[in-house]
Amino acid sequence: MLESSAQTKPFSASPAESDKKIRVFGSQERGSQVLFFLGENTGGRSLQDAAFADLAKDYRIARLNAPLPSVTGVLAEADRLEPELSELGTKRTTIVAYREGTPLAQALGALSAEVIRRIVLIDPQARVSPSTQDRLIDKIEMFLPLGLPFRALNSNFDSRPLLHRVRCPVLVIDSPHADLYHREQAQYISRKLPNAWHETLHSPIFLGERGLSEEFSKRLWEFLQVPAKRPQKNLPTEK
Repeated sequence: MLESSAQTKPFSASPAESDKKIRVFGSQERGSQVLFFLGENTGGRSLQDAAFADLAKDYRIARLNAPLPSVTGVLAEADRLEPELSELGTKRTTIVAYREGTPLAQALGALSAEVIRRIVLIDPQARVSPSTQDRLIDKIEMFLPLGLPFRALNSNFDSRPLLHRVRCPVLVIDSPHADLYHREQAQYISRKLPNAWHETLHSPIFLGERGLSEEFSKRLWEFLQVPAKRPQKNLPTEK
């Protein structure tokens, strides 16, 4: 079980790190695993802040030192981040992404498979800031045996054609904050990933100053102990 702490260290970096896209905090021991957080949680306190309080003793905590990419910039951003992820070590980084951060996490899993160890997707979505029309099209395509017939031929990112390339273990989570669209996206994404778990949480991801919730901490801890190459597809995890 992960220990919780009410105190959170502020994220700060040295001038030498200011030009990097990824900032790393916490344990500096050689070989330490890295938890790279993308996106924010609801409730006024960021997911990465809560994680720092609970996890920094055992893991290096990383965050993106820039806004999340636009709908047309996801693949380019994934390409720019790969050298920095490589510097952190081969198969050392687990990505923990929430909603708007999940498209970039999926792109990194598909394009940087040699450096990503695991991925956690919380309330995932295949697109960046999907419009009402996008959501309707996604819902229709879920029931068609024709691939993605309505997907526009433009530069807007859509992870669905890339999911088969994400070979690392992936934990897909429905949080209590997930709406119907995100629950449907989670089901679709977890089905298409070659190596995935899909679970539904009944408690919030974190509980204010008390840090990460016990339920999320337990799921995350168990997932971090699973060997990176262990097959996980079709395991009966939902209850």
